[in-house]
Amino acid sequence: MRIPALLEQWLLKRVDQWAARRSQRRPPLAQLAAARIVAHRGVYDNRNIFENTMPAFERFREAGGWGIELDVRWTRDGVPVVSHDPDGQRLFGVTRPIADMDRAALKRSLPLVPTLAAVIDRFGGRMHLMVEIKPESGPGLARQREMLQQHFATLSPGRDFHLLSLDPDFLRRLNFSPPHACIPIAQINLREVNRFAHANAWGGIAGHYALIRRRRIDTLHRRGCQVGTGYINSRKSFYRELARGVDWFFSDRALALQEIIACEVPSDRQVDPPS
Repeated sequence: MRIPALLEQWLLKRVDQWAARRSQRRPPLAQLAAARIVAHRGVYDNRNIFENTMPAFERFREAGGWGIELDVRWTRDGVPVVSHDPDGQRLFGVTRPIADMDRAALKRSLPLVPTLAAVIDRFGGRMHLMVEIKPESGPGLARQREMLQQHFATLSPGRDFHLLSLDPDFLRRLNFSPPHACIPIAQINLREVNRFAHANAWGGIAGHYALIRRRRIDTLHRRGCQVGTGYINSRKSFYRELARGVDWFFSDRALALQEIIACEVPSDRQVDPPS
């Protein structure tokens, strides 16, 4: 039985509140210094700096952040652009769908929405890119594959970027990147997603920390897979996930987590997290 989305969101929010209050032991400095924090849509307030924009990504890069998560959609003329929503209504009051605009029209109506090419040019190889490809109408899969291959040609899958999707079968059919660089996002369907990732030799899974138990994390690590959890928005939940051995920490408060590292780890012991 599928839990309604609003109920699922409510339940996970209650879990977040619990995690933010529960006492956690401070992790070893070496583990804290090596944490790979992923800024979910960048660092933003959606007033002065907007999510999934160049300033939002730049802010985390300037803070020494490891990675950013971004969402990719397609314009009418087949240009991949970075936006979580199918239109700009929530952020900019523009109701026209991105898929109905060509690149020139999008630039006029939503000038802050960057192209994927611009993001890769500025941040590729400097920060790890966690890229969620939205499975929507647009160019056919063959054309999408061709465009993405061109865009990511200078980057190494797995080392410089991973592809994410709530629809693992779409990502499999897209067949753009090697399996080790593909990460399905689990919701309540964790077992199904885990089986899919294992059957297709994907590089790991991502999902809410409340859904992924320590035993699952250990099993995935034994298979050579990695695990990302979100959203890690408090010091205590950050410490908890470090203790559980999580590899990637997706956060809406990534700058605050980065500041925890800066404050607690002496500068001479701070290191660049592994790729």
